[in-house]
Amino acid sequence: MNGAELTEWETEFRLKGEMEMKDSTVRINDTLVFIQNTNLLSVHERQSAHQLATAFINSRFPALHAGQVAYENFSTGMSLGFHLRSDPNSYRNMKRAAYLLTHAIRDKFPGIVPMINPSQIADASAPIVFQDLLRKAAMVQDAATGSATAAQLAAAELYTHPLEFLRTNKLIVFGSPTRSTTQGDRNVLQFYFGYDGTEDRYRFHTGHAPGDHPMMVDSVVSQYWTTAGNWAAHVGAGGDFTQINAIELASQIMVTTQFTGCAFCMKRHGGSVYCAHVVPQRDAAMNAAPLLTGTQVAQRIANHNGAQGDFANAAGGGPLSIYGAGFAQHIIPNHGYPNGLGGTGTSYMTLIGVQRGTNHEIYSQVTQNRILISAERIF
Repeated sequence: MNGAELTEWETEFRLKGEMEMKDSTVRINDTLVFIQNTNLLSVHERQSAHQLATAFINSRFPALHAGQVAYENFSTGMSLGFHLRSDPNSYRNMKRAAYLLTHAIRDKFPGIVPMINPSQIADASAPIVFQDLLRKAAMVQDAATGSATAAQLAAAELYTHPLEFLRTNKLIVFGSPTRSTTQGDRNVLQFYFGYDGTEDRYRFHTGHAPGDHPMMVDSVVSQYWTTAGNWAAHVGAGGDFTQINAIELASQIMVTTQFTGCAFCMKRHGGSVYCAHVVPQRDAAMNAAPLLTGTQVAQRIANHNGAQGDFANAAGGGPLSIYGAGFAQHIIPNHGYPNGLGGTGTSYMTLIGVQRGTNHEIYSQVTQNRILISAERIF
């Protein structure tokens, strides 16, 4: 093929509209338009994300800076090169939009949200990556305007598709020590749900930050193993765990505080699900009790001194399901969570429950060194 033939071939290809290469300004503007007009997520989330992205571009890379090194480098960063114009699934647009939204979020929260290289996003992953960032961008924008709509929509997504949400979005719960004295076995409290850009994770907490959505949730409080094991009444025998006080679940969402080797116990009883959160630390007044590891606490709950652990307020009907540090019993994955998680910093394990009729499904998510390691249903 000689030079003339190559030129003719290129001309024909371009006339067919099958090849496209964007210049820097067109690439940025087209990506903003795509964010605004995509049919993914809700109108509110699209509009809020578009507002954040547009404000970022106007502030950092206005069109009058076209030709400058920083402007060209930013736009080139979302370039995917020459390509066939046909892209019925808009994967290329999603990848470029993910790149732009990442930068817009990082402009508000530098250094934590991972950078995105659009060329390394697989086509199959593009919709998930784009939707996750679209949702986060909307929540960042809503936090600035005082709206909680994006957080409410994200909470609904967590409830409707918990495993899918947890597989790609980090979640942490900052629990409450409050135990209601008027609700019987239940403990329904107000928490707030939102996105924490400083750690790139969603959170439930009892405080309130701009953009957070208030929710009434089941709060499973933690209890010392010396309390759960009724240590004071069984000092000589070493205690047993037949009288653990459990929380009856009654809300759409269940939360519990962070895990530092704790054991989480679950059981269906009388048409409800009951749960207890047992920590490996001993009550300060019980200094005669031995120091136990998280694994040892879970093992003792399962069977200690010939007695299987049980709930005082939901006794009988089969053994407890136990999810502990390095130990598990009667749960779906048949394994515990990793030892050594710190609870609230960069390495932690989160449990979340969602109501399904009179039943509850409970899910685990493990994050280590700010990297989401696993998400799975355990009960």
